[in-house]
Amino acid sequence: MVNASLADGCLPDSQKRAIVSPLLKKPGLDAADMANYRPVSNLTFVSKVTERAVATAVNRMYTSSPTTFCRVTNQPTERGI
Repeated sequence: MVNASLADGCLPDSQKRAIVSPLLKKPGLDAADMANYRPVSNLTFVSKVTERAVATAVNRMYTSSPTTFCRVTNQPTERGI
């Protein structure tokens, strides 16, 4: 499924859902005040694996050579890494 997602360039709809839970920002804050909560998203396992695979691929692509880095940043090769 990860390879298919990478080839298609998108995740299936079933993997685009997350369970969002409120979490108290700091212990001791007033639990009745909604401003003291932050949302936490729990993604599916496949979504997390795909996210890691994409991050690894992008990192390898941009750190593979100074020429690649210079093309991305629009700078001459001599000023690269």
